[in-house]
Amino acid sequence: MPTRRWLSGWFVSAALVAAVTGVLLLLEGHTRVSGLVVLYLLAVVPVAVVWGVMHALVASVASAAVFDYVFVPPRYGFEPIDTGDWIGLAAFVVAALVTSRLATLSRERARDLERILDLSLDMLSVSGDDGYLKRVNPAFERTLGYSRRELLSRPLLEFVHPDDRERARGEMSGALARGEGILRFEDRFVSRDGSVRWLEWNARQVPEQGLTYAAARDVTERRFSEDRLREAQRMVEASRDELRVLADEQAALRRVATLVARGVPPAEIFSAVADEVGALFGAEEA
Repeated sequence: MPTRRWLSGWFVSAALVAAVTGVLLLLEGHTRVSGLVVLYLLAVVPVAVVWGVMHALVASVASAAVFDYVFVPPRYGFEPIDTGDWIGLAAFVVAALVTSRLATLSRERARDLERILDLSLDMLSVSGDDGYLKRVNPAFERTLGYSRRELLSRPLLEFVHPDDRERARGEMSGALARGEGILRFEDRFVSRDGSVRWLEWNARQVPEQGLTYAAARDVTERRFSEDRLREAQRMVEASRDELRVLADEQAALRRVATLVARGVPPAEIFSAVADEVGALFGAEEA
């Protein structure tokens, strides 16, 4: 593969130099060709960006040599290179070096960004106005179980739980209408194995680009924990009510037992029992 790429660089360099030379030959009768020598940068800059400095330097030298051979008198012959030719060649070489360096820095930054995206535990994505995901990181694939191809081939809303789709669509369109910078929300996604995952989203819409940049985090376990905590609190409240009723019943029994121990007449005991029962039922209804 490296050899093929290396050879393709030489082929493209030669093709671009030949193409620029052909254009200059067509323009030769209509304008001063020497003023268009900068067009050879079209053969140098793309090569520098894609294949690097070595190919670009060769394209620079080839451009200067071809221009001298074809357009500088005597035509189709080489003369000792004068000062102007050296200046032109130096300009091409500088352009090749600068362009190649800038392209290298850009590729390095892109690789650094890719590493960050690959290592992120959060789900990162870019989606378009058409509703399709344009880019996802590996965490997106791991969390939902879909391949990158599957994620990019279907509208994002198709992965959202059916009960949450209208709400999710409304949240996004509403945020855009209100001009909100960052949208925060939670909704449910259906993973490839059919399980439901709760995702917490931070999304920023960029209307001028037609894109939405988003970061999501799987909060399924947190949601389940919150549900279990609420259930436990409900059970504690129910137990507290039951204990209060039991305590009231025990207190009523002690009061009646006290009356019996004192030898209170049966009529008074029955009346006290009726009052205690009425009070207990009234408390339960309350």
